[in-house]
Amino acid sequence: MPIIWIIIFIVIVLVILLSAVFSLMLARNVAEPKPHSHEEIHGRIMNADLLGAFDSLPKEEYEVRSFDGFRLHTVFLPAEQPSDRYVILSHGYTINYYGSVPYALMFRDLGFHCVLYDSRGHGSNERSVCTMGVSESKDLVAEIEDCYRRFGRGIRIGLHGESMGAGLQIMALGELRKRPELPSPDFVVNDCGYADLAGVLSGKLRSELHLPGWLVRPASLACRLRYGYSFTGVRPIDALPDNTVPICFIHGDSDSFIPYDHSVRMQKATGGYSELHLFAGAEHAGSMRADRQAYRRIVREFLEKK
Repeated sequence: MPIIWIIIFIVIVLVILLSAVFSLMLARNVAEPKPHSHEEIHGRIMNADLLGAFDSLPKEEYEVRSFDGFRLHTVFLPAEQPSDRYVILSHGYTINYYGSVPYALMFRDLGFHCVLYDSRGHGSNERSVCTMGVSESKDLVAEIEDCYRRFGRGIRIGLHGESMGAGLQIMALGELRKRPELPSPDFVVNDCGYADLAGVLSGKLRSELHLPGWLVRPASLACRLRYGYSFTGVRPIDALPDNTVPICFIHGDSDSFIPYDHSVRMQKATGGYSELHLFAGAEHAGSMRADRQAYRRIVREFLEKK
């Protein structure tokens, strides 16, 4: 065999091996995150002057058992006055319920009882595989079901999610359509969510690691083999064509982690009423920090319209 063919064969084998190793590493990094502690996120929110009076407000902590028996640490922040309006808030990747506090305070000012919780594998919960919405969307359905059981079937429930929390709540809309015995949410506020996970990861490979985006494909297969789900299968946008729940999409126009095009695509895909608000200069999950008064006004006016 000519030496050139031997060299080509060796290069191909090395590329395959390196791709396999990288795929396993990427799958592990996504599915086995290193979550921040409550103390870390509490400090981050406090330093951003977004913690308000949360620490001194009355709260109740409890656990909600999810579809597979997983226990979700949950915090109930009651409204100041009696109300039949509730909002469940879902936080982002590697964060915990403290990441939802600024939004909870906003909703509480608007007369809502607020339910905050740690996503599986995050916060006070047991460590577990993060499926980026596959299992977490069902966890949110469990939180919704618990709210009806705990506070009565006559209540009205809305949803707020940021980043991964925004992705999983859109997937939860699809899960809820399989549960006709549960009322549909009253509204959704979707802050910097992703339309499809593979698109986000391929963009990060190109922009940060200067690697070809196609490496997401073998990494997706590795994730399926190792953790039971694929990156390419996490597509919140697929839950939207049959959706009838009003959605307010919010995104920073300088978001380099999840580009605002994801919200643009989801707004076009949803079958129900929707709005899209872009915050100038805001990076990922930074819209409220960029202009908290505008954020509150947008949400308040959206709730008045629906």
